[in-house]
Amino acid sequence: MKPLDYIDELKKQYVNTDIDWEMVLEHGYRLFLDSESTVIDIGGHAGRHTDVFVDQIGCARVLVFEPLPHQFEWLRERYRQHRQVEVFECALGEQTGTSDFVFNRSSPAESGLRERVYNDPDNREVETLRVARAKLDAWTPKLDRLDYVKIDTEGGEVDIIRGGREMIGRFRPVLSIEYGAASYQVYGHTQDTLFDLMAELGYGLFDLFGHALATREDWRACSDNYYWDFYGVPLEAADSFTQRLSGIWKSLPDFAIRPA
Repeated sequence: MKPLDYIDELKKQYVNTDIDWEMVLEHGYRLFLDSESTVIDIGGHAGRHTDVFVDQIGCARVLVFEPLPHQFEWLRERYRQHRQVEVFECALGEQTGTSDFVFNRSSPAESGLRERVYNDPDNREVETLRVARAKLDAWTPKLDRLDYVKIDTEGGEVDIIRGGREMIGRFRPVLSIEYGAASYQVYGHTQDTLFDLMAELGYGLFDLFGHALATREDWRACSDNYYWDFYGVPLEAADSFTQRLSGIWKSLPDFAIRPA
C-alpha cells in the first residue's frame, strides 16, 4: 500500500472523529527513546512533550528551547528540580543575533518568527516581541550523543535544520518536523524545500506511522493533505525505524481517537 492510500484509509475509517496527532507523535517516539536518550525539544511551549521525556520516559538529558519570556520562565520553574533538563530562552534559526517574534495572544501555539496564516484569523491578537536567536550548532560541542529532535516552530523548521547541519551530521538523530503550508510559505518555502533538505543530509521523510515518503511524488501527495507532522530519519536507520513504528497503525483507536 502506498503512503497516500494510508491517508485515504484514515479519512474513511475515522470520519466524524478527531485524531490526536500529538498523541500519535508521542506514541511513536516512545518506541525509540529510553532512559539513556538525549532529546532536544524546540518549541517547548507548555511542556506537552517535555513532560513525557522527563517524567515518563526518564531521558538522560533534555534540552528545551522556548523564546516566549513567560513560557520560558514557566518551563524553567517547572523543571528547576530536574538536573537533566536545561531550558534556553531563545529562538533557533540559521542566523544568530536578535529577531522580532510574533506572539499571537489568542493562540500562543501559533506564535513564531513570522506571522503565519492563523487558524482563526478574525480573532488573532498579535504582539511583536524582540527575542534572542541562535543556531542549533552552537550546542554541538556540549553534547556527547543526541537521539531525537522535536521541531515545532510554526514555519521556522527548515531554518532551524539548516542552522543545525553540524549537529545533525555528527549525531544523526531522528527528527520530528511540523510542516504545513500555512506556516512554511511565509518563510518562502515550498513542499519541496523540506524534501530536498532531507535528501542533502542523507535523511528520508516518514509519516507518523513509519511509512516512508521515499519519492517526491509520495511526499507531495501526502504533505499538506491530512496531517502536518513528519519524521526525518537517517537513511542508514530507515529499516529499523519502520520496524519499530509498524504497530502504531493497528493500535491507533486505542490511544488517539476521540469524537469530533
